[in-house]
Amino acid sequence: MKGVAFVKDVNIMGIMSTRARGIGLRTIVLFAVGIMAAAVLTAMPIATPKAEAASFDAGHIIDDEVFYDSTTMTESQIRSFINSKVPKCRSGYTCLDAYKENTTARSANKYCKAISSGKNEDAARIIYKVSRACDINPQVILVTLQKEQGLLTHEWPSEWRYTIAMGFGCPDGADCNSKYFGFQNQLYLGARQFQIYRLYPNDFGYRAGRTNTIKWHPNSSCGTSQVHIENQATAGLYNYTPYRPNSAALKAGYGVGDSCSSYGNRNFFLYFTDWFGSTYKGPALHPKLQSYYSQNGGASGLLGKPVSSAKTYSDGGVGQKFEKYVLYRTPQGKYLRTTGTVGDRHWALGGGGGVLGYPSGNYTKHSNGGRSQAFDNGTLYWISKYGTEYTTGVVRTKHDQLGGGDGVLGFPKGKYTVVGEGRSQVFAYGGIYWSPRTGARFILGGMAKTFEKAGGPNGDLGFPTSDYITHESGLRSQSFQSGNMYWIADRGGVRYILGGMAKTYERAGGPMGELGYPTSDYIKNKDGSRFQSFESGAMYWAPGKVVRYMLGGFATEYASSGGPGGDLGYPTSDYVKNKDGSRFQSFEVGDMYWAPGKKVRYILGGMAKEYAAAGGPSSELGYPTSAYMKHKDGSRSQTFEHGTMEWAPGGSVIISLSE
Repeated sequence: MKGVAFVKDVNIMGIMSTRARGIGLRTIVLFAVGIMAAAVLTAMPIATPKAEAASFDAGHIIDDEVFYDSTTMTESQIRSFINSKVPKCRSGYTCLDAYKENTTARSANKYCKAISSGKNEDAARIIYKVSRACDINPQVILVTLQKEQGLLTHEWPSEWRYTIAMGFGCPDGADCNSKYFGFQNQLYLGARQFQIYRLYPNDFGYRAGRTNTIKWHPNSSCGTSQVHIENQATAGLYNYTPYRPNSAALKAGYGVGDSCSSYGNRNFFLYFTDWFGSTYKGPALHPKLQSYYSQNGGASGLLGKPVSSAKTYSDGGVGQKFEKYVLYRTPQGKYLRTTGTVGDRHWALGGGGGVLGYPSGNYTKHSNGGRSQAFDNGTLYWISKYGTEYTTGVVRTKHDQLGGGDGVLGFPKGKYTVVGEGRSQVFAYGGIYWSPRTGARFILGGMAKTFEKAGGPNGDLGFPTSDYITHESGLRSQSFQSGNMYWIADRGGVRYILGGMAKTYERAGGPMGELGYPTSDYIKNKDGSRFQSFESGAMYWAPGKVVRYMLGGFATEYASSGGPGGDLGYPTSDYVKNKDGSRFQSFEVGDMYWAPGKKVRYILGGMAKEYAAAGGPSSELGYPTSAYMKHKDGSRSQTFEHGTMEWAPGGSVIISLSE
């Protein structure tokens, strides 16, 4: 039989063979006169379809995994199914539920396993044995018996219906070959033929994996169509019944199309779907998605086959995953799609009934290779470097205002995060942070990285209170709840300052002021004090103290003397600029002086008080010319332009002027 295409077709009412239509096809059926066809046509019951013929996919009628699965029904289940379908049989006729015959043994071959003989076996037993031997789904055999001869629903079947039960050996335009007659013979040869098609796919006219020219009808004037057949089972059906139903046939359901309509493969699909569910191995298509699915090419079209069970959401919407897209139908009846990794993540997040809701924008491909799609409550982004993340709420709004994935922040690389009463998210080039008190703010570049290293909103700085600011000078700055952050190119990286030191620094002009740019990080000492150095000075704070800073040589001298833990103690005044160009600053244990052309000098203790009381550098002593000297005997001394100052333990400060 290899190399022979046995043609099958079904009557226009979906219940009898075309050979009974009196059009010259399979004339063996017309035993005597054409009037028999009319009698059969009017007497046989017309099926009421549940399946939609519009969902028929010409290129993928049934999955291989379904067609060749012989384990779908037990013998008992086959028998029960036949009994449920066969109506009350008319007197004098044998319906399928009561049909029995003696069967012959079949030897094993490359297409089917061996079959044992049997006496008085019923149709269910014969179908079961053939199905298991030839590895054909028994549901396929049952449907073929119906589409060829209407045997499952006929209440007065003639003997010839069993004789050519599968339509095997009955080519169009010629009599059926009597050597293929017999119920068991027909079942076995029909099932075996599908395995022949499968084993020798290139020996027959219709082949899987290529575009095939398929007639609409045996009448050549009806023309042909182009069909890309996707799998072997579908190719086998076309080799067995080589016509494709046209739009009129599909619109008619089980009914009558037009003069160029053929019905065999249509009815196979309809009966199978109505009786056994989807012809695809995967989950069944949700009814609310049926019309869109059919209009877009079915399983071989836009969406591909269903790959998940459908989900019905609390608002009445529906979603289902397919091979190429995820399809949603909103409560208002609008169809929306997602796809790729974005679609998969959206589905995992609950689809249309999840946190992001239904799609509200198109799936977008970005120039950086990323993908994105907007939804009712957020936007999903995917890029290979960071994976798939979504923006939502106030963070999404801010990100969208900044250009979304193509803007200054780029794609998200971290999750949308709840931070206390606030929200945050890290992106490729920065971050967005929101709290009820500060609003939504963004940070970019190295400042964003420094902020995250510092603990983000939960760290020292808190939430940003301004956006990232670019100044004309090239400076970048940003304010936070507890401080400020700065960056200038080639100036030592990002620096931030906290608390009162931040406020004092801003009052002093910030990086463009007298202190200049920070040259150290904000330092927390073990005693609770704080310190930070700058290009032109240093700043100090200690618990219970006021923030103070000093500039230039004062800062250098103070640091070399030990800073707040050294001779001078903590500053008690601001850095003072006098009109004559001199500088002054007082400390807990002394004072510090500088004048143009002079060195920085400081004086300690009682000597500092006496010097200040005498008028300091403007006094008769003039400016200090030596450092404050500590002698081994405990005494102290210091020289000035016009004299000296001395002190000994237990004594008073002695001032000696030069003559």
